[in-house]
Amino acid sequence: MNDDPSPSMAPVHVVELSYASPTLGARPAYLTAVGVMSLIVGGLSALITVSSIARTIERLRLQSLGVYKTSALYRQQTFIKLGLAVLGLSAAGILIVAGVQLLRNRSSARRLHWLFVWIKIPLSAAALVHSLWMWSRVPSADEFVFIISCVVGSLSFVYPLVLVVVLMRTRTEEFFSA
Repeated sequence: MNDDPSPSMAPVHVVELSYASPTLGARPAYLTAVGVMSLIVGGLSALITVSSIARTIERLRLQSLGVYKTSALYRQQTFIKLGLAVLGLSAAGILIVAGVQLLRNRSSARRLHWLFVWIKIPLSAAALVHSLWMWSRVPSADEFVFIISCVVGSLSFVYPLVLVVVLMRTRTEEFFSA
């Protein structure tokens, strides 16, 4: 065997490329966690909302075929639910984009997170009021299901309120103003 290096084994000159983040300094760890959580919460919210939209559309299709009879009020409420779901899907999309932008150290992440908060809080309130109103119209409503509906509706306020606290921190404002 020959110990001479073959021409295909010649050393390659490698130049390291440095990628600088645009204008923002080191991201605090809690903002990294917020970025990841925004991706997770936004993704799960989008999946759940798409499922809700599909069920609502199927319900409308079955109603139009006459599979089961419903009142005009129920059909109206189904369209309201569909509209709230479409708005919820747009809020989930904004949250996903905000999470990506935060992990990329983009200054637009703060504005997008605020936009999500300003959409999601009124949307959650409207959805909760809609659910409570619908349950009050059902004469044989099960109290347990009503309570679960209230709890789940209230949970949709948690992440936007956490974002308000995080976005108002001095360290967060310093990071985005750098």
